Amino acid sequence: MGSYGEAVKSLQPIIKPVFDSLEAGLKAAAEQHTRAKFLRLDDPWYYLHTVRRVACEELRSGGLQATLDGHRFVLPLSGLLVAFGGYMVRVLHAEGGEIDKEGKRKGFPPRVPIPGRSKAKQAFWRQEPFEGMSTENLLLLWQDDHGQLLDPMLLASPASGDHRRHSLKLSWDGKLSRKMATMRAADLNELEPDHVYPQIGFEEAG
Repeated sequence: MGSYGEAVKSLQPIIKPVFDSLEAGLKAAAEQHTRAKFLRLDDPWYYLHTVRRVACEELRSGGLQATLDGHRFVLPLSGLLVAFGGYMVRVLHAEGGEIDKEGKRKGFPPRVPIPGRSKAKQAFWRQEPFEGMSTENLLLLWQDDHGQLLDPMLLASPASGDHRRHSLKLSWDGKLSRKMATMRAADLNELEPDHVYPQIGFEEAG
């Protein structure tokens, strides 16, 4: 299992495209809702689907979004799945990214989701090879505050999980910020994760 520093170093070339794609998606969703006079709170899933749909197109144009035949997205509902550098990264929205009155970010680090009852998700969380490919599976959680993408995101290496919250186990998690896209290799080598979870469930580890 690769370390946090190794993962960030390998993924460095895609940090900017991922940030840019989500920002494009958020902008498109906001513009669409404004034109239609929709409220995000009325149907937050539709808003986030719009974000993902646009982000998928942005990433696919750069050859980063995983596809089945060079065109169709691998995941349903425009799920973001980035294949790069020996890693398969599921990019997921996480709740609780608002900024409070004092300018402090609430809900960070975001809660890593459980895979639920989906056999495919459980396999991904268990680090089983995705579609027969020899890759390491990672989760990248993003948040926004009223349509503005928040920096940093959270990168996590899952180890297992099912529909029960206590079943979730991680190897490590740490921040992934836009500035890491331009950091020197020597500085990337010195990065440390925020948490390491040796055989400990996420919630038990705090």
